[in-house]
Amino acid sequence: MPGPATTFSNVGVTTRLPSGYRAVPVDQGGEQAVVRLCVLALHPPQPGQEPFILLRSTLEAFYYLGCLVDRAGRWLEWVEIGVQHHDGLQNTPTAFREMLTNRILDSRWTQRCNLLRELQPDEVVVCGHEFEPPPALFYDAVKGCLAPLQDNSGLWQLCRDDQLLLQAGLPAYSSSLARYLMAPGEAAAGGFLPATKSSIINENTVELASAFPQMAGLTPFNPACGLMEVRRFHPLGYEDYVDVLSGHPWRGLRRQGQLIELNESWPAVGELAGAQPSLFLAANSWESRLAEVFYLKLHLFSQVLRWVRQITRRTQLPFLNLSGESFRVRFESPHGALPLGWCARCNLLLPGQSMALRARDAGQRFFLRLGGAAQSIYLPAKVSQHVSGLGEVRLRGVSVENDKTLVRGTLVLRQPVNVSASDILWLRLTVGGESLDLFGHVFPEEALSRLDLPFRSWPLALEEESEAALQTAAGQFTLPPVPFEIIPMLSAPVDLYALAVLAVRTFLTPREVNFQDAVDDVLSLARALAAQHQAGLSLSARVQQLVAEGGHWLKTFGPHNLVADGLSPEQALTAVPPALWWELLALIVEMFPAMGPDSLCQDYGYMPPEGLETVYDAPLRRLEPLLLAARARVLPLASPVAPESV
Repeated sequence: MPGPATTFSNVGVTTRLPSGYRAVPVDQGGEQAVVRLCVLALHPPQPGQEPFILLRSTLEAFYYLGCLVDRAGRWLEWVEIGVQHHDGLQNTPTAFREMLTNRILDSRWTQRCNLLRELQPDEVVVCGHEFEPPPALFYDAVKGCLAPLQDNSGLWQLCRDDQLLLQAGLPAYSSSLARYLMAPGEAAAGGFLPATKSSIINENTVELASAFPQMAGLTPFNPACGLMEVRRFHPLGYEDYVDVLSGHPWRGLRRQGQLIELNESWPAVGELAGAQPSLFLAANSWESRLAEVFYLKLHLFSQVLRWVRQITRRTQLPFLNLSGESFRVRFESPHGALPLGWCARCNLLLPGQSMALRARDAGQRFFLRLGGAAQSIYLPAKVSQHVSGLGEVRLRGVSVENDKTLVRGTLVLRQPVNVSASDILWLRLTVGGESLDLFGHVFPEEALSRLDLPFRSWPLALEEESEAALQTAAGQFTLPPVPFEIIPMLSAPVDLYALAVLAVRTFLTPREVNFQDAVDDVLSLARALAAQHQAGLSLSARVQQLVAEGGHWLKTFGPHNLVADGLSPEQALTAVPPALWWELLALIVEMFPAMGPDSLCQDYGYMPPEGLETVYDAPLRRLEPLLLAARARVLPLASPVAPESV
């Protein structure tokens, strides 16, 4: 049976593609493939402008907007294409950056792909490069194709042969972040092509411009043969949808100020851009509408909590980068009998930014935030309390216990720093002509001066010569300045903080411009409650009492903030029962760690022995009766739980 009269290369894609873009095949399946994976690229190309639609970037990947097309080039479905890269890891603290390798990060990538395929099977598109690297690809805007790196010998490929690399005087693939490409075969006769910023150059390497002059002017798409993942794309972000529930129209998918028209593919999403989207059940009054918004937001936020708990339970890793951008909203059965708001489902989008490490020989497990410190409204200040520099060391003693060496001493700082006893200290001492890395904890409460920081190392297995050199150094008492880093101990409570901030965005911020003010107000409320703590009175009762005492606080913390309709707090409390509302505010306050006796977690480095996910058990238990009672206000026959029983 003859094939179609036209092939992919000479048929324009349908009008479902945004104006000014074309679908460029990523896979190497050829024109006879039934379905092809494509990335969207500007057409015609614009000089000096990125040709692809970058949806987001993380420390480990770039995510581009793509689509699936059939053999005739017709659009089938929108997807996002993740391309692995490592250059964003350069800001990781020095003490731990040396522990990161291609092998570790590749394993991390494939484990995450497997987990998402298991938990979200209908969202993942298996492309085949989740585990095996694709060829290096560069975009030829003139021909409208992705060109692989090849010469007369064939396609150049990622070299993962440690022996070949070491013989050439280059870092091994498995124990470094350096990547090199090589011609097919085992001899690498054409030399090695450095593919990352951390790749060193020597007489056995070649430059891209000299080895492949035909690639001049092409745009890199996957120049380092990074692993890939493909997922269905949902354009509506969590915060976008919260704003829609609050009464604002959706602004659409925008990149660099440009509206990307995708609504034809999502009739439900296209409807959200209108003035009156069909989100709610038939509501005859503002009271019933507000009660429904309250329930829908509770339901959405509970999905977020469950997603985070489920991923944390499976990985036993905190995220350390949760925010409103971590989640997308999709609609199940958007053409069914229920309104859109009752079909909304939350998807986890961004992978976590943490990695579990153990200090050599010490057996101490801790979590590293890849990329180091960062500033975000969703991150507590503790995350950014990373201190590094040079400091004088006074050794106070070296002892041996159970064949492990322990070091006590004092780090003399050049200026005071704010640290806690749970923070991790790294020192690089030079003793006996060799570098010795020490990890340990600091004890600021024992310091007699703001510039002195007592420390104790974790147990370290040393050779006799190294131990003797360390004992000799201890006899000198004061050592020359050495490099040090103090890294905060972080765990799941950091994510609990982010979720508390997300709750503020969900329930107390009808307009995004007020977000920072709302978070600051809730933190002030938490501090005020901690200062007036009463052990015999429930937190929700104390929240109600404190809000009532301050006349302006009801305006700040009332349920009228659920919508942007300009209701008064008193009006809103007739639609949302006060008992439910004060219980919700109490839950948000409890989720902020280290704020006082009401906080569920008293330290950002807390690691429950029964599992990291258990930090979410108490919030979920508190949220469940709130959900049932709020739903009963909208559908009185749907739940036996009455609001007064909460």
